[in-house]
Amino acid sequence: MADYTLEQVPTGWDEAARFYDQHVASFTAKYARDAMDLVGVGPGLEVIDVAAGSGALAIAAAQRGAKVLATDFSSGMVGLLRDKAAALGLSNLRVELMDGQALDVPEGAFDRAFSVLGLMIFPDRKRGFAELHRVLRPGGKAAVVAWSKPENMRVSGAFQNALWKALPDLALPLRPPPWLPLTE
Repeated sequence: MADYTLEQVPTGWDEAARFYDQHVASFTAKYARDAMDLVGVGPGLEVIDVAAGSGALAIAAAQRGAKVLATDFSSGMVGLLRDKAAALGLSNLRVELMDGQALDVPEGAFDRAFSVLGLMIFPDRKRGFAELHRVLRPGGKAAVVAWSKPENMRVSGAFQNALWKALPDLALPLRPPPWLPLTE
C-alpha cells in the first residue's frame, strides 16, 4: 500500500466529519464565498465541488441558485452533507461519494469547478487538476483554494512558535505535509 497520511485516506475524514463541520467549516466558508465571487456563481449554472467536505461551498452555491454536485471520498462527509442539504431543502444540491482524482461524471458537464482546501492534499494532485479541467465546459471556470507556505500563515506561525517554545525538543516531521509542495 502507498504511504499516505491520514488526511489522504477516507477513514481519516470519516471519523472527523462532525468535528470538522462544527469547528472548521465556518472558517472555510469565507474562502468558498471568495472563490465563488472570483469566478461567478449564480442561478442556472452547473457547479461541481470536489472534496466538498461538509459543504461550505456546495451549500452556498446551491443557495445562489446553481445546480450543484458535491463530491467527496469520505462517506462520513457525504452523509453529513446529504443530511444538511435535506434539512435546508436544497433540491438543487446532489451529494455523491467520489474520488476527485477519478470523477465519475461526463466530460464538459459543468460551468464551474471548485476544490476548497481539498485538492491540495490529494495523493496525485496532477490527476485532480486534470479532472477539474476535464469536467469543465469550454469557457468554464475553476477555482482551487489551498494553504500558503506556513511562514505566510499567521495562525500557523503563532501555533508553531508556541509549540516549539513549550516543547523545544520536538522533532520536525520526517516529511512536509502533503499540501506544502502545492505552494512551491
